[in-house]
Amino acid sequence: MKRIISDSLAELNKVNKQMKLMETVLLGAAKQAQLLIALDEIAKFMNENEQLRSLHEEQRVYALVGERDALRREQNKKNDGPAFHKGKDEIITQVMVEGAWPCLNLYRLARQVHQFKN
Repeated sequence: MKRIISDSLAELNKVNKQMKLMETVLLGAAKQAQLLIALDEIAKFMNENEQLRSLHEEQRVYALVGERDALRREQNKKNDGPAFHKGKDEIITQVMVEGAWPCLNLYRLARQVHQFKN
């Protein structure tokens, strides 16, 4: 009878150890699953962050290109201005040489007087 009780106690201890081992394995698996979920969340946030950064960079490039184009247009207007005025002055000079507009000769005279005064 003592032997049966002793064997039963040994079997019970063996089963308890196996249960504790299984509990440890299950807890480890649960922690690993939580870790994988956390890693998935981190990867998701990193992907979203990269997409937002990329979008921000695209918007920044778009704004800089727009600013550059506006400055170019402004510079082109400044560069075209003297050529435009020179062309108009040439037309005025040509018309005055032809003598088609006598009043332009007065304009030229007035302009020269004004330049002389300054």
